[in-house]
Amino acid sequence: YVPALQQSDSPASGTSAFFGGIIATWQPEAQTIGQSNPTFRQIQLTARTLEFYTVASNQLLQDNAVALDTLLTTLFKEGMAWFYDYYILRGTGADQPLGVLNSPALYSQSRDTATTFKFVDVANMMAHFLMTSWTKGCWIMHPSVIPQLFQLADSTNGSLIWLSQFGTSGQGGLASKMPLTLVGLPIYFTEKVPKLGTAGDVSLVDLSKYIVGDRMAIQIETSPHVLFLTNQMVWRIIARWDGQPWLDQPITLADGAGNYQVSPFVGLAA
Repeated sequence: YVPALQQSDSPASGTSAFFGGIIATWQPEAQTIGQSNPTFRQIQLTARTLEFYTVASNQLLQDNAVALDTLLTTLFKEGMAWFYDYYILRGTGADQPLGVLNSPALYSQSRDTATTFKFVDVANMMAHFLMTSWTKGCWIMHPSVIPQLFQLADSTNGSLIWLSQFGTSGQGGLASKMPLTLVGLPIYFTEKVPKLGTAGDVSLVDLSKYIVGDRMAIQIETSPHVLFLTNQMVWRIIARWDGQPWLDQPITLADGAGNYQVSPFVGLAA
């Protein structure tokens, strides 16, 4: 179990949810100071097993000219890292980690226009991104969003605002290197999220607010015995870990009844 501050309660007017229930009050002289205590909840991480195995013939291993066993070991590590990323983003929480995009901590921002990503979507997502995450966050996008980035424009005059129309060093815009930031935060393009027009195609996240519990390092083991009669080598790859967001839902800001929410995880709705 990992203790976490309870920040999901809607605060009363003049108080903040960020402090988990601590409230300061004005007291007359010689009066007893009012008591307020932070409230904690327990985050349970379970050492779940992520595993696969593969087989290669001993003849292939003996006759190859590229150190196949070393190549396979590297492939296994990279493959397991891919699945780590995938489940941190899209895990369902059912016998697997709870991913950012399926978490109740995700603030789902409605899209201005179906199947698009516009300047107004950028502004709306930033407006609901946790303020303390502004220096640590990043954008995660499917590659199919790139054409939308190229066309991001000022709604008042239509001028491009992400890809420079004038380029650099006297070159045109398309001769310049494509930017990899948006509002100063890095963009990571990946196949691990849904394509354009699907919920989660664009997200703004602070992954420092995601908890990962590793029970053991990735374990790669081989055996010549399992398939001895067919002269094959078996590799077994195992990782035991779990993860979930630090928060259990978005944080309601101090206006209380206004119900304005922010989160370190903001996703664009379908």
